[in-house]
Amino acid sequence: MDRSMNTDVRPMDKTLTILIAIAAFLGCVVILAAGYPQAVAKGESVFFADWRKHVIFLLGAVWVYFWVARFSMDFLKVIAKPAFYLTFIGLILVFIPPFGVKINEAWRWISVFGFTIQPSEFMKAAVILYLASVLSAPVLRSLPRPRDWVQTVDRRIIPFLQKSWPYVVVFIALVLIEREPDLGTSLMVGAAAFGVLLFSRIPTKVLLTCLGVGVLIALIIIMSGFERYRFERFIKHGDRWNPAVAKDIGFQPTHSELAMATGGATGVGVGKGRSKYIMPAATTDFIYTTAVEELGFFGSVSILVVLGAISLRLIMQAATIEDPFRRMIVGAVGWWIGVQSVLNMLMAGAALPTVGIPLPFFSYGGSSLFALAVTMGIAQAAIRGRVAQEAKRAVSRHRRGHRRTRLSRA
Repeated sequence: MDRSMNTDVRPMDKTLTILIAIAAFLGCVVILAAGYPQAVAKGESVFFADWRKHVIFLLGAVWVYFWVARFSMDFLKVIAKPAFYLTFIGLILVFIPPFGVKINEAWRWISVFGFTIQPSEFMKAAVILYLASVLSAPVLRSLPRPRDWVQTVDRRIIPFLQKSWPYVVVFIALVLIEREPDLGTSLMVGAAAFGVLLFSRIPTKVLLTCLGVGVLIALIIIMSGFERYRFERFIKHGDRWNPAVAKDIGFQPTHSELAMATGGATGVGVGKGRSKYIMPAATTDFIYTTAVEELGFFGSVSILVVLGAISLRLIMQAATIEDPFRRMIVGAVGWWIGVQSVLNMLMAGAALPTVGIPLPFFSYGGSSLFALAVTMGIAQAAIRGRVAQEAKRAVSRHRRGHRRTRLSRA
């Protein structure tokens, strides 16, 4: 018998699964609408190759979602650290040929049996599992005051290093992702890690300190000029409508902003959008642009409602879970979905500079789709674990009550 699975029948959150299914279906529709013009221009059919691949990936992701959702909490705790360090090794391998594959001047993928995998996407789920397992572990009691340097090392320095190591290695992972370069994914992994802290019930001062340090580091990286194009995107974003900027670094945000403004309340009509013909990232980072342009305000709100409902559903579930490990997983996943969705929409509307953040369930990408399936499956497993825990408590109360009844009759 596979101990990694929940052997008894435990209900999944059907509402969450329905919301995920709606988002995945809408994603297929929007990717088809956004991608077919450029595909036809290349001589492909309306149902172009990337869209067919997306549908195949989606079918595989559905199976992964239901498979992972059956994992037991004990199994997730066991694999939390190995999964994180395996993904961490993947972040290193992307820089080492022939494992690493360079595409568009970026080292983000590794080649496995002919398939390209983006480890940084899976780091979102791995960092949630890892930090949740670390923060839910029993806290070591304070040791007596050391009397000499040997006891100082044993009772103070080593425990401090053990306690700090998880945060150090997560920070290194963020730096590796940023150096691929992929600032957007690095920010989202950081957001997922912060989500774990948010639902760990640590003091507010610590949370604000972590948030402040994270924002400061991100600003330093951006303004330091390590990547010139990234630096220019930020400093010239306010001047993006300048003809010289709009033709160069501000091309996508200006055209995206114009397209979304053109959509109005009801949109220009399905298939009649203009932006998808000229924007390079029409099916990935700027997929939301096509949806707003063709479906208008009401279509954009529909997408916002679906993604918001998924995020809020998870956060509401987390609020009812007492077990720290489960609560941090479910809450962090809900937080991450919400943050990434909002940032992508703000980026598409040119309220933020372009940083390469995909829209969950909607943007094209095999690695992101499978990573999303794994993450949502883990959240479902945590929810099912809560149901099982409550069932055990109910049985225990029933047994105690039954014994009291029998004793009263003696």
